[in-house]
Amino acid sequence: MSHKNKENEQWKLLVSNLKEKAREKFGNGWQTELAKTTGFNQSNISRMFGLKYSPNLKNYSILMQAIGLIDEEYNADPISPFLISIDKKTNEMFVLHREDPAYLVHVKQEVPMRFILVESYDTDWNDERLLLHPSIADLKQYVTKLFSDKENFDLN
Repeated sequence: MSHKNKENEQWKLLVSNLKEKAREKFGNGWQTELAKTTGFNQSNISRMFGLKYSPNLKNYSILMQAIGLIDEEYNADPISPFLISIDKKTNEMFVLHREDPAYLVHVKQEVPMRFILVESYDTDWNDERLLLHPSIADLKQYVTKLFSDKENFDLN
């Protein structure tokens, strides 16, 4: 699979996970309810979740807020530098760091927790050295705080 195709598949995974959460929250008619909550047209909701086009970061954040995936405690902060997506079927977590250096990591559910660099969006930090960046410690602290009270989530 080419690098370009991998990029396309990553956003589809994030949107598919969001779709599952929207169905859980809103049940039947989830697209209509999500459209009402977000102010988006129902046809745009359908196209996004039908994986016809990828939502931009702002719309993705609006969708996450509407579905209840952004913890209100963290909403009080300006904006978290981290976006998290969890695939319950495979028990995998992906975290996007939105500040410099920007990167996407896979958080491996092992003892201890392990980070795998999926992609770096920074030319100065474009290899595994990025995992030594101080933001990784912030990421671990953020994930630990966010999930420490959740059942069946092994942090260490």
